[in-house]
Amino acid sequence: MSVLKSSPGKEDNRLSAEAIRRPGGRLGHTVIVLPEVGSTNDELKRRAEAGAPEGVVILAESQTRGRGRLQRRWESPRGKDLLASVLLRPGLPAEQAFRITLLAGVAVAETLARDYGLQPRIKWPNDVLVRGRKLCGILAELRAEKGKINYIILGLGINLNLEAEDLPEELRPLAGSVRQELHRPVDRAVFARDLLAGLESRYQALLAGRFSELLSAWHRWAALEGQEVTVGLGRETISGRALGLDQDGALRVWDSMAGIERRIVAGDVQYLREQGG
Repeated sequence: MSVLKSSPGKEDNRLSAEAIRRPGGRLGHTVIVLPEVGSTNDELKRRAEAGAPEGVVILAESQTRGRGRLQRRWESPRGKDLLASVLLRPGLPAEQAFRITLLAGVAVAETLARDYGLQPRIKWPNDVLVRGRKLCGILAELRAEKGKINYIILGLGINLNLEAEDLPEELRPLAGSVRQELHRPVDRAVFARDLLAGLESRYQALLAGRFSELLSAWHRWAALEGQEVTVGLGRETISGRALGLDQDGALRVWDSMAGIERRIVAGDVQYLREQGG
């Protein structure tokens, strides 16, 4: 699911940079809240190119050109959800960039479960669902030089206070929010600060060489192994059984028609049997 209907509406609680800032933290030491922006990723990318340090976070009450994977539009009602980008400078080889997307999915799932009692599931490659409905999309964009990551802009769109009436009817079964699950509004600043703490913890572990830890956590939240799936690959669609991820974050699928294991770097995955959670 890629497009949310933007509708005017009452702001549940205005974001406060002071309430989100994490003095002394690796991530969130500098927080910028903008009333409206084309894209938080684009705004932070400009600052990264100008030399902004790792850990700068930009949030917006509204985006006019928000996007997800494959340049799909991402829209959200003003002042209701979390539209954020985080600047990372991990110094990793460029081929390991996908680990940052995995890390973000795990951190979001852990925050939803630990702090809100939800049962999220990660859907490869970059979505977080609750009860089969999308709550979060992740977009990591990078600049690399000589095979090494210069910076990564980690974009997060998380439906916190989105209400059913904010969506056209055809999207209501596909997109949910924390508010809809809890039947109460969520303090967006508290969520953002807690999520940054979780991101930092997982990020530090990744940089310390503990990727296997992250991959194990991802598999727990994804509950993917053994699932019957179809994968759209542009003009081709394959069906088979998900085997998990490899060390580069690619999806391993047993292609039931061809009788071989396929390695999927990019594609749209659909579960043939809807997961719980």
